[in-house]
Amino acid sequence: MTDEIGAMLPARLRHPEMHLGAGLGLSAGGRPKALLDFDFTTISALDSRISFTRASPATRINANGHVETVAAHQPRFSHDPVTLRPRGLLVEDQRTNVLLHSENFDAASWAKTRCSIASTSALTPGGSATAARIVEDGTTGVHGLSQTVTLNAGAYTRSVYLKPAGRSWAKLACGSLAIAYCDLSTGVMGSVSGTGAPTATIEPAGNGWLRVSLSFTATAGAAAVSLSCATSDGGDAYVGDGASGLHLWGEQLEAGGFASSYIPTAGVAVTRMMDLPVVLPTIATALLSKGSGYIKIISEFPRMANGEIICIDDGLGDNSIEIYRSSSTTLNFFAKANSSVVADVSSLPKAADPIDVSITYDIDDYIVQFASMGIRSGSMSGTQFLNTIRFGQYRSPGFSINAHIVKFVYT
Repeated sequence: MTDEIGAMLPARLRHPEMHLGAGLGLSAGGRPKALLDFDFTTISALDSRISFTRASPATRINANGHVETVAAHQPRFSHDPVTLRPRGLLVEDQRTNVLLHSENFDAASWAKTRCSIASTSALTPGGSATAARIVEDGTTGVHGLSQTVTLNAGAYTRSVYLKPAGRSWAKLACGSLAIAYCDLSTGVMGSVSGTGAPTATIEPAGNGWLRVSLSFTATAGAAAVSLSCATSDGGDAYVGDGASGLHLWGEQLEAGGFASSYIPTAGVAVTRMMDLPVVLPTIATALLSKGSGYIKIISEFPRMANGEIICIDDGLGDNSIEIYRSSSTTLNFFAKANSSVVADVSSLPKAADPIDVSITYDIDDYIVQFASMGIRSGSMSGTQFLNTIRFGQYRSPGFSINAHIVKFVYT
């Protein structure tokens, strides 16, 4: 903890080794050793004290920058696809890719308009030399492919990996609900339009590929999910040259307001189940039984409101210590003791800041440092019973961080 934090603490918390020392063991410097110290950017397997489940395979970006499938019940330690920098432990909610044949565009489920699909030896984002290419014909009009799906009312995101192959502009559409143009040569989105307020993003995916996503609000009914070649922003109807086109891979349409990790499909929709990394009561109860401690958590900003970064609780919700995102710009520290809320404070992170939070607490007081976002402190009276540590998730589904946990320390 920093000197600034120490000056603000009650006397019993300024020297936690005096309060926690029994049974913990002290380091050479006199401070207690960390009971848990997990750096998820430097390991390839979870510590045996962490239980992990996910009832399906899932994908990650491996150390070579490729999209790789990981078996069910195996954690995903992901990397940046361009810099190859380790990003930490990926924790996501359940999602379903409803598009059929996400890599096989010759399949009948993809209707072709003034184009054909060619096999190439170009490397895919998955690392295989099997990238498909849309090749426009020599007629006038729109050149692309589409697949009709039935949507429920609500938020959806469509995403696809693209790379220029004679054409550098592409048009993504989901019927008239959402339309977006992107310039693959510059990695910049063009115009975005549709019902409501659709949004689009474009992200480098390594080896010249970009992952383009389009988020929108759907009405219930059928919609054509389409991808077309274009010559400019808005220029999707033109005379084709019979040779130009786009490389494509990894088509995805999922319910939700942002693109999650890639979910491959063949002839049916595929569901990726949620990630559940937990230090279970059989181990965590003894660690948490003293009613006081020091916690440090580093992570990416949660992808959605109510996304949990860390939830330490009793399994019921009567007692808890939590860090979560409460709005598009706000982080909250929240605690309950005997069913009563004893702390609920927030901080506004800066856009460039990593989420780096330190918590020092006992049964009477707490102090929270939100990295450069400021310090909060107050009373936390009431006896807490805590027995479970949940990484990137809440006690019930639907509140995952949908991002990477970098580091966790508990002293």
